[in-house]
Amino acid sequence: MWRDRQSMPQARSFGRFALVGVANTVFSFSFFPLLYWLAHERLSFGLILVISYIICHTVPFVTHRYVTFQSTGRLAVEIGRYALVAVATYGANKLLLWVLADRLSPSLLVTQLAVSALLLVPSFLLFDRIVFARGRTAPGIL
Repeated sequence: MWRDRQSMPQARSFGRFALVGVANTVFSFSFFPLLYWLAHERLSFGLILVISYIICHTVPFVTHRYVTFQSTGRLAVEIGRYALVAVATYGANKLLLWVLADRLSPSLLVTQLAVSALLLVPSFLLFDRIVFARGRTAPGIL
């Protein structure tokens, strides 16, 4: 993937992608319980879930857009592309988890960690080359 000095910016983006992904995962796994703990006496479970869902999908888009890829592309186009790639990677994750769940480990969490590792590079390439194409035209998408 990174064979020469011209590819070093992509290597740095990949490093940021991995770090931002870890931070986003920790944030997303923590946000709903924290919001529930803080607001369950004032807000319904359903409203807390909606708020959590919106925020936990917005934060990764924003952090990848501005921190990982430092994009200045058209926001509406990137949101649409991001949603498509997120759905595709979710589908790949679910399929791999289903196929490997009983074969890789008796623990579903260990299997999910392995699946996440398998999807790291393909996810990065999809976000880098399609979602946040940095002025390049993404092939055939929006």
